[in-house]
Amino acid sequence: MEGDPSTPHDTLTNHYKEGLDLQKRYNVVDDLATAMDRVDFLVDQLKHQAHWKCSCEKCAYYSSPQWLQDQP
Repeated sequence: MEGDPSTPHDTLTNHYKEGLDLQKRYNVVDDLATAMDRVDFLVDQLKHQAHWKCSCEKCAYYSSPQWLQDQP
């Protein structure tokens, strides 16, 4: 594609700047969409975190009624 030599330089410069602005906006929207996808993925992983239980003795003690009576 060849440019018309009679096109003013200002018109070409403005067209170039508009293209860069559109590309920047697209990149920002794309970055936000990617971040939202990652957040959704993490939320899905942590959705059932309240139901997770550790099987070690220390955690079992701190989640028991015995600890509620013994705590200072």
